[in-house]
Amino acid sequence: MINKLFSRVAALSLGLSSASALAVDYVLTQESTHVVPVTRGSANTTHFGWDSFGAISTPIDDTTPDIGANPPEGVRFRTTTEEDHTSSTGNFYTSANPPSEEVTVVTAGTPGVTGKTTIVVQLVTLYGGFPSPYILGDIGGVSPTVIQGTNKTGRGQLWAVWQLEGNAESYTFTITGAPDTLAYSFDKIEVDTFWSAEGETIGDTMVLNEPTPVAAILEQTSGILAPSGRGTSGTTYFGWDTFGVTGPATVINDNTPDIGSDSMGLARFQTKNEEIHQFSGGGNLYLLSFDPKVDLTLDEQITVPTNGVVGEEGYTTIILQIASASSGMGGSDFANEIYIGSINDIEPTIVVQGPSASTAQLWAKWEIPGNQATYSIDIKGVPNQQHYSFDKVVVDTKYSRYGYVGDTMRAKTVEITTEVLADAVKGTSYSVQLEATGGNTPYIWSLAEASTLPEGLSLSAEGVISGTPSELGSLTFTVSAKDGEDYAAEATYVLDVVSGLAIVTSELPTAVVGKAYSASLEAEAGQPDYTWTLTAGTLPAGLQLNAEEGTLSGVPTEAGEVELTFTVTDAEESSVSKELNLIVSASLPAPVVNAISFTPTTPGTDFAYTVTATNYPDKFAITGLPKGLKYVATTGVISGKTTVAGVYLVQVRASNRAGTSAQVTAPLIVKALAPSIVGSFSGLIERDTDANANLGSTFTLTTTSTGAYTLAVKSAAASKSVKGFLNGNAPHISVNVNGSPLRLTLDDETQLVSGTHGSASIQGWRTVWDKKFNPASTREGYYSVAIDLADEDDLEDDTIPHGFGYATVTVASAGTLKIVGKTADGQTITSASAMGPQGEVAVYTGLYAKKGSILGLWEIAEDAEGLFLGNDVTGELTWSKPETKGRTYPAAFEDVELSVEGGYLGFSAKGPVALGLPDTGAIDLRFAGGGVEASEINPDVEGASWTDKYTVNFNGTDNPGAVTLKVNKANGVITGSFGLVESTPVLVRKGVKIQGQIVRLSDGEVKAVGWFLLPQIPGENETAKTSPILSGAFSLEQTVAP
Repeated sequence: MINKLFSRVAALSLGLSSASALAVDYVLTQESTHVVPVTRGSANTTHFGWDSFGAISTPIDDTTPDIGANPPEGVRFRTTTEEDHTSSTGNFYTSANPPSEEVTVVTAGTPGVTGKTTIVVQLVTLYGGFPSPYILGDIGGVSPTVIQGTNKTGRGQLWAVWQLEGNAESYTFTITGAPDTLAYSFDKIEVDTFWSAEGETIGDTMVLNEPTPVAAILEQTSGILAPSGRGTSGTTYFGWDTFGVTGPATVINDNTPDIGSDSMGLARFQTKNEEIHQFSGGGNLYLLSFDPKVDLTLDEQITVPTNGVVGEEGYTTIILQIASASSGMGGSDFANEIYIGSINDIEPTIVVQGPSASTAQLWAKWEIPGNQATYSIDIKGVPNQQHYSFDKVVVDTKYSRYGYVGDTMRAKTVEITTEVLADAVKGTSYSVQLEATGGNTPYIWSLAEASTLPEGLSLSAEGVISGTPSELGSLTFTVSAKDGEDYAAEATYVLDVVSGLAIVTSELPTAVVGKAYSASLEAEAGQPDYTWTLTAGTLPAGLQLNAEEGTLSGVPTEAGEVELTFTVTDAEESSVSKELNLIVSASLPAPVVNAISFTPTTPGTDFAYTVTATNYPDKFAITGLPKGLKYVATTGVISGKTTVAGVYLVQVRASNRAGTSAQVTAPLIVKALAPSIVGSFSGLIERDTDANANLGSTFTLTTTSTGAYTLAVKSAAASKSVKGFLNGNAPHISVNVNGSPLRLTLDDETQLVSGTHGSASIQGWRTVWDKKFNPASTREGYYSVAIDLADEDDLEDDTIPHGFGYATVTVASAGTLKIVGKTADGQTITSASAMGPQGEVAVYTGLYAKKGSILGLWEIAEDAEGLFLGNDVTGELTWSKPETKGRTYPAAFEDVELSVEGGYLGFSAKGPVALGLPDTGAIDLRFAGGGVEASEINPDVEGASWTDKYTVNFNGTDNPGAVTLKVNKANGVITGSFGLVESTPVLVRKGVKIQGQIVRLSDGEVKAVGWFLLPQIPGENETAKTSPILSGAFSLEQTVAP
């Protein structure tokens, strides 16, 4: 017997005649046009239809259908009235009266009373829905099942099915409409018939819409829920109320579910760990053990049969529900968590478990692409926890051609739990997080329609009300919290924006009879200006209140104590009051030192603080100050710069003729500078017209633990050195150098330096390398780089040298760098500096009698495997030149951009043999630019030989330019020459020098680069001794073996 869950392809290949085994379940709103019944084209079927309906503008009577591969003879579509029902486009159309059509259907069965005949009729419009419903008439007293509506493309679609006993050669049915409806049309009509001697029918079904998805809340659910698709096509539904046979308790292995039905006999609930998980007598699943030696746990598996088309197409939804027993280890919650496994490595999209309205329940849902006959669900518990009790376990499955079931479950309704909002203060930053519970997080928060927040505040999607309110007042608004399934809750709040105005004066100093008195009332927040009033009490005789300044002043004449209430009002009419006592003493009391709170400082930072006291102090005595700080006895002012870190206990006394105050001790913390901002630093300053005459510069900086620093700035044209003390905060150095402000910030984490000099940016670093304690061992060695024009457009500018510059870099174990090289016009590059923490390199050389320069930042990167061979150098340079005299590039140029690339050649320039030399074999020498293309001779050499003696052999090679070349195998330095001979005009240029360097570039084929300076062929008004000398590029290349 072939299981009906086999795929459609497999079933057809076996020659099955059963329509129901291959039935397809359709949803009209998900289709785009006519569907294909599964029987079409098989034995005992016919298929035909009309796309056009005969001659235009005549009553329809069409016996020649234009749909169907082999339409049978005798079919007919006709209008039973004399009305024209054919539109100009060939569609069926009626407007004056309802349709009155008759369709004759021819079958391919055996006429008689045996078997069953199925007729399927489908109508689809060209566009738009059906203006009015169609009525399809009975056939032999049998009414059709009709589904009609608008499909997913917005077109009207109709599906009608007649199930008829026996068979006739032909049948006739009518298509009409309601009497008082006029407008009808459709584009196509298709008819399928099927006769089965065994009484089978076309099993395909059509529904208008999928059932509305269930959206449930667990805490409001009582018992097992019916999913939206239960009982529809493509579903299975089964479960267990009891788990096993009656009688003694046994290990569960139950393949006879007593909930729902399992017509295929494939469903099974089974305990996998061979433990007894049921009551005696086949009751609830129950797991409970108090024996510490028994390691019981939940380990169950459900075999789940489905009812779909097996294969990769379509969508399978599985929903599992578990309800706990009402007592024992059930009740309102599961005693321990239940773990639901994946199905075919697909985790459930939803798992909700916890209290419901009745008992504890679990709801899980899987969305699985395609379909297979059965699946397995694993149910496990907490290890070594035995307390579980299930009353019911239910499984629903749904297979669909269109998508997954939309049913959802969540534990609780969304509830906003924030009850009230704290007042906001105008002009002060405000932030409040709204809170909610329930639903499926995260929540999306928003303001309800027509609700607004106070000016300056906003509500984020995360539920944070924040901002700075700008207006006083009280505002009522409503917020909404929506969960991941679009369930929402609302809450209404009142938010008051207050001024925040407050009187901060906590007490008034004591006044003395006959002695001048002055005290200030202080307020904060609100909106200045303030106005002060005395709203209760009377000032002592001789004292007055200044309403604008909030000061009490005068000379009191009588001793006593009064209670005074002061009110301050701000510019926005907000006001606040405070009660203060004022004592007038008959005699001068001894001073009382006010509370002291020193702000922590650092060595070298300017420090200032004033100690104060009440009761008219004449002088202060201060001890315990750190070195570098001094005080003024008559004023209590402490100032200066500290030099040594530490915690200093400062003792303060105040005195007058009445006596001396008690000593007040306060700690003054001098924080040590971070070790990473103490030491030696260096770096590069970019070009700036004001700061360095557009020549750029370098800097070196030395800092000490006392905060002292020495800064030197050096360019090609000038140098300047300054000393000072570091600031406590960034920028740590602020000083004027060469007429422009220089700012430096030292990053104590990265040990890098950043800043500006004028408008030029600064980059630098701390010297971290030490030959003994922190050697630069992973970058130590000898390198070379090629220097090339970065912008190809510069190759078109003959005022700029076109050859390759080059340089060598020597990195010592102490992290010091020496760079030596040549520019493309023969200028010498020399630079020395300290390498940065990540291989940073600052390059700077003054050129052209210190009127030009070349500068930039490079990086030496480590080999990923730490083998040196892969260490490389990359970076950039800018090149500036003034006007000069002579034949070689007299014109000035500025900020020409150069690219830099190279790599590791060896441990030392002393060899014995540098990396990067060519392999023994053929090499090519190339010459470009510098006017060489204008010569009658091409000096390029192809196929010269690199020998195992590290020399170039030109024997047997075409060498029209008489090129010579010598390579130092130890350091890679290249020298050589070539010559050019011209016939018109006659010109011989001998001994044109080649200078270059072996380099290791990323392409692998270029082994060396360099330059030559070539006198040009004289032009008009030029001679061989006055023509320009231009720079060209030289390269040594070798093809890389594949």
